[in-house]
Amino acid sequence: MKKKILVIAITLMFVAMLATPVIASSPNRIEITFDHGPYFEEESDWEKKGNVVHGRNGLMWWEDCVITGEGINLVGGTNYKTYSYDINVKNSPPHPMRWLGNGVLHYEAEVVFDDGTFTGNHILSGEFRVRKSDGWVRPWNTRGYGVYHGTGAYLGWIWVTSDITTEGDAVFESYMLIPKPKLP
Repeated sequence: MKKKILVIAITLMFVAMLATPVIASSPNRIEITFDHGPYFEEESDWEKKGNVVHGRNGLMWWEDCVITGEGINLVGGTNYKTYSYDINVKNSPPHPMRWLGNGVLHYEAEVVFDDGTFTGNHILSGEFRVRKSDGWVRPWNTRGYGVYHGTGAYLGWIWVTSDITTEGDAVFESYMLIPKPKLP
């Protein structure tokens, strides 16, 4: 019986020793906020085929971007997004200026700071408004998720964001995963 207890104790210690480096090297998770200055946009190439509105090659950007969180204060970036979308407007309520329909909006994004960037994808799905005159799309009741990977001074950093838009108002939750420094 004592031998079994000793074997179990040694096995548990061995497992704990193996798990310790994994736990120690887990990245720091830091809740962040993202803010920006002026917004600019070049409209997408768009067309309506049957009941679906397709948009491609849209470009939007924000200047004076700021990412803040515990120990993080990145200021002065520019956020570039190219986007595409497919929105089914078959059941859109009649309106002279816009359609309302369900679909997907995909952003390829890059946030550029002087010493590095964050690049990634952000996808929203749900209900969108699409302006009939120029194909401009606006998330209306959607859920989104994005992942951005750092380069330069932010190599190894991962920015994760999720959002819920309700009647055009978006609420974001974001965090940054930052690798812990390696011990000598």
